[in-house]
Amino acid sequence: LNSFIVSNKKINHSFGEFVEEGIATCGFWPVPNDTIPLIANLTRKELFQQLKQHEQFNIGPPDDRRSHGASQVSMWLKATVVGSFVIMRHVYPKCKFFPSWLKVDSGEYIGPVYVIGVVTEKIMPGSTKEDEIMSRNICLVDWKRVGKIDDLQEATISYIS
Repeated sequence: LNSFIVSNKKINHSFGEFVEEGIATCGFWPVPNDTIPLIANLTRKELFQQLKQHEQFNIGPPDDRRSHGASQVSMWLKATVVGSFVIMRHVYPKCKFFPSWLKVDSGEYIGPVYVIGVVTEKIMPGSTKEDEIMSRNICLVDWKRVGKIDDLQEATISYIS
C-alpha cells in the first residue's frame, strides 16, 4: 500500500496517520451510488470498467487520461478482506509528514522502514459506518510490526518497493 506517496517530491502524506489511526485506504474517491449495489456481483475487471466511466476515477488531461483511481479502488474492494495483510513503507528521510516515532532522540531518521498490519474490518461504500466516519474505501488495520527495510532480503525489498 502506498499511503499517498508523491515520489517526485519524496513525500509520503499519510504513513504516520494510517499507522497511528489504525486505518488503510487506497484513496478517498467516493464510489458512485449507481455502482455500490453492483460491487458484490462484479469481478474486479468488471468493477474497474464500471468505475472508470466516472470522471473522478480518470486522472490527467483529456488527451492522456489514466484510470489509476478506478484500478486501485476496484482492486481494494475486490481483493481486500478481513484477515488480509497490508504492507506499507516509508523511505523518505526529509519528508515533512513522517511521524516523530521515526526519529531517534538526536532527531535522526531511523528509516527506511516498513509496517505490516492485518485488516480487522472492511468498511464498504454506502454503509452506515462509512457515513459515520466520513471516509471512503477504508479498512481498519491492526498494525503488527515495524521493521527496517535494509534488514529484509533483496527479493522482499524488490517486491515492496
